[in-house]
Amino acid sequence: MTPTDAHELTPYLQSLDMSPSYIDTCVRIVKRFERWMNEESLCEGQLRYADFMAFMEFRQRGGVTQRTIQAELSSLKHYCNYLVEAGVLTANPILKLNIRGVKRGSLYDILEPEELTAIYHGYQPEISGPSTLPLFGNQQVDTSIHTFHRNRCLLGLFIFQGATTGEITLLTPDHLNLSRNIIHIPKTLKTNARTLSLDPKQAIHLDKYMMQSRETMLDTLGIDSDQLFFSWYGSSRLHFVLELIMKELRKTNPQISYRRIRASVITNWIKHYNLRQVQLMAGHRYLSSTEKYKRNDWKGMKRLIDVYHPLG
Repeated sequence: MTPTDAHELTPYLQSLDMSPSYIDTCVRIVKRFERWMNEESLCEGQLRYADFMAFMEFRQRGGVTQRTIQAELSSLKHYCNYLVEAGVLTANPILKLNIRGVKRGSLYDILEPEELTAIYHGYQPEISGPSTLPLFGNQQVDTSIHTFHRNRCLLGLFIFQGATTGEITLLTPDHLNLSRNIIHIPKTLKTNARTLSLDPKQAIHLDKYMMQSRETMLDTLGIDSDQLFFSWYGSSRLHFVLELIMKELRKTNPQISYRRIRASVITNWIKHYNLRQVQLMAGHRYLSSTEKYKRNDWKGMKRLIDVYHPLG
C-alpha cells in the first residue's frame, strides 16, 4: 500500500457508511500494517492468512492487548475487502477469521463496564410521536414514549444483570422488589434462578415504567397481564421487540449483540468476584460454563484459531 492508496481506501470505507472516527482508525491501522509489511518484504498482491497471523503475533509481542488486536483484525478485514474490490487480491484471506471462539469456549470482544453503561444511558431511539394503530380504533395513543420506557428497561436487564432473552419473557412484576433494589430472575431450561441487585438509575427507570408506561399500556389494551413486559398487541412474545432494540443499538454499535453483552457482563464480573460467585450471578448450572468466560491469553487464542481456522 502506497501513501496515495490511503486516500483511495477512505472513499471505500465511506461507501460502507462508517463514521469518520472509525475510518481514521482503520486508515491508521492499515498504515501500521503497511510499515510492518515493508519490513517483512511483503507485497499486497501476495498476502496470505499466515501473514496476518504473523502480524498479530508481532503486535502481541509488543505488549498490545487482545482487545486492540481484535479491533485491528476488524480493520484489516476491511482493508482486504478493499484490495479485492481494487483487483489486487482475488479473495480476502482473513474473511472467515473471527476471534470469537468455539463451542463451550467463546471468545468475544469484551465491552468494558463504562462502555456498557454508556450504551444504556445513550439509548435514545427516534421518537415518531403519537401513533394511531388499528387495535386502538379511533383513539390516538402516544405509543412512542411508553415504548421507549419499556425498551430501556429491557435493555437494562441485559446491560446490568446479563439476562438472557429467554429469561426476559418469564419475568413478572412479582420478580421485582424496588424497595430493596433487587430483581429475581427465574430459572429456565438452560439457566438457574438467581437474585441480583439493580443499578440505581435502572431501578428508577423500572419504577417509572411500572407506575406509568406499563399501566398505560394495560389500560389502552384493555388487558390484565401477568408479564412484566409485553408488546403493544398484548403478546408476551418479545422477539420482535428485542429485534427492534438491537436494530437501534447497531446504528451506533454495529457489532453489538445480546450474546456479546452477556459475555461482557460475565467477563467483567470475573474481575471482581470468584468463579463460584459469578456462576451464581450468571445462572450457570456448571462451573465450567463460567470458566470459559475467563480471558484467554494470546497462546490460547492462537491455538483456537489454528484448530478452527487452519492455514489453507
